[in-house]
Amino acid sequence: MCVGGKELILNIKQKVYEKRWLLVFLLFFWIYIIIVHNPFDIAKGTNGDVIYGDSQKGITYEITDKQPISQNFIANYNQMKTVNVLVATCGRTNNGEIEFNVVDDKGVKVGKYTTDMSEITDNSKISIPISGVEKAKGKQFTLSIKSKEAKEGNAIVVYKGNSYKGTAIAEQNSRTLDGTLCMDVEYYIFAFQILKIVLWILGIITSIVLVIIVDGANEKSFMIIAIATGVAIIFSNAFVHPLDESTHFFRSFMISQGNFLDCTDNQGNIGGWISENYNQIMSQQLNIKNYLLNHEIWNQPFSKEKVFVINPYMSSVTPLNHAVAAIGVFIGRLINAPAIVVIILGRVSDLTFYICFCYAAIKNSRYYKTLFFTAALVPYGLWLAGSFSIDPILIGASLMFLSISLKYYFDDSEDVVKTRDIILLLISGAFIASVKYLVYTPILLTFFLIPKKKFKKKQWVTVLLLAIILIGIMALVQLKLLSSFKFTEDRNGDVDVARQIKYIISDFGTVLRNILNYFVESQLGFFEGMTPRYGSETVGELIGLFLIFGAAFEIKRYEFSNKNKKYIFIILMLFIFATIYLLTTVSLYLGFTPVGKFDVEGVQPRYFVPVLIFLMIPMTFVPIKNNIKRYSEKVAFIMLLGQVNMFMGLLIDNFV
Repeated sequence: MCVGGKELILNIKQKVYEKRWLLVFLLFFWIYIIIVHNPFDIAKGTNGDVIYGDSQKGITYEITDKQPISQNFIANYNQMKTVNVLVATCGRTNNGEIEFNVVDDKGVKVGKYTTDMSEITDNSKISIPISGVEKAKGKQFTLSIKSKEAKEGNAIVVYKGNSYKGTAIAEQNSRTLDGTLCMDVEYYIFAFQILKIVLWILGIITSIVLVIIVDGANEKSFMIIAIATGVAIIFSNAFVHPLDESTHFFRSFMISQGNFLDCTDNQGNIGGWISENYNQIMSQQLNIKNYLLNHEIWNQPFSKEKVFVINPYMSSVTPLNHAVAAIGVFIGRLINAPAIVVIILGRVSDLTFYICFCYAAIKNSRYYKTLFFTAALVPYGLWLAGSFSIDPILIGASLMFLSISLKYYFDDSEDVVKTRDIILLLISGAFIASVKYLVYTPILLTFFLIPKKKFKKKQWVTVLLLAIILIGIMALVQLKLLSSFKFTEDRNGDVDVARQIKYIISDFGTVLRNILNYFVESQLGFFEGMTPRYGSETVGELIGLFLIFGAAFEIKRYEFSNKNKKYIFIILMLFIFATIYLLTTVSLYLGFTPVGKFDVEGVQPRYFVPVLIFLMIPMTFVPIKNNIKRYSEKVAFIMLLGQVNMFMGLLIDNFV
């Protein structure tokens, strides 16, 4: 063996020895996860959902005693387990027994489900269990739905749409319908078990390698962890995820077409002219399993023919932050790539921005480097960075802006503010100010921490004027959008901003008590929830608590010689956090909470990730002496464990 090879092996052995206790802790973590979730149980099985029809063509006629419905389909795999069909109640409670049957090509009944229609909820899936069908592949089956009691006006309907897998058109009362029933079939697929096991093994091996090579809470370690986790998230995080990814994707897609603002149709609906097959592609959840089973949905490119699609939810949001993901979407559409490639490129654009800005922010930080490192690796933030969302853009820009301000505030060796940093301040400030209602603009107050003397002649005034103009433009654009697209939130009951304001004025004392009580009872727990719903909740909560209280153990903290200066700095950090917290809560109480509701609805931990560091920095002034050996290395391990926990949860979600 060559000398270089021997040195490499010795170096690896040395690192393994140094991190032996961290590796032991990681081993116990994996043992716990494997015992709880049992991913290597082949007998348990993983069902694969093969889609035979979507819901893009409305609904069928009512299924009454005179109008039964049937649908033929060819099985694509053996070991059929369940047939699922999407039904609707037409917004009413219906009555009467209804029967769902599945028969094979010989007329033998292989599945049956009977229920009363009063038990069926609107827009729900009915699952028909299948038994005795081991060799189903290639055979024709028929799904039939009938009721002997239901009458017109008192019966359910089924969604219908485009056909997949060559599925036949549905028939109702011997009449051919203009679509296939919205249905899918679950099979036990052994190959998926093997794929799942391989991915789990790769995850375990990768986590071990990362623990060995990550050497502390610094920008290099951040880059390694963020790239490894970010790429894994892009491919394992289901598209669309529940935190508004569909609306963010719509806005980025529109921008990629050159439509920076939404428009309205003849009926006044808000949305935009977009690819004709857009809704068809978006109607199904894209994850590893669904892509392998139904790849034809996402292998088609977005069509050049356009239709008007209603999507008003981001119409009043300034387009700047959505433009980042639009770059990837534009490239994908330019080369007429399949939809899945367009989606991946858009996600990569957001992730690239996040990693670059956070890396630079950590590198800028001579003091509080560990805090910037942990703030950039909050699991929620990195999870969102691997998706279509404006949150990672805001998080990256916030950390960048603060890091530059603190660099010149603390570091006497930085005599003059560099032109590069001025440009980055303005760019970051633009991304921060472009968020709806300008709620995050208090972050820009950290600009005043930079001593005037560190700017060249008249440069401070010039930058300040540019910042004011920038904020003014963003405010005008925001007002223009709000006046052009008058939209009342329709996803959460009786929401009305004007009436909510009147309610607040009429009973201000009650509202104030309600919000204070809500903060104490509900919101304080959000700081534990900085990990999305994937993975072990206990691990996520512990990491969330560490983010706040672990800040008190920061080693590279700035020692103020002037007490007044220290107190002003602490007050400024807390003021920025509290102000943004209040603005966010109030905006959600006005724009998303039903009128007169006791709680504030729609508040999510992700809204506070961009300003989490403003709460963490004041915690460093708690007089705690840190004698923990190799502390930076342990911090990196904790944040890495948070990413591993999240990825493991995503894997579980992919193969449910």
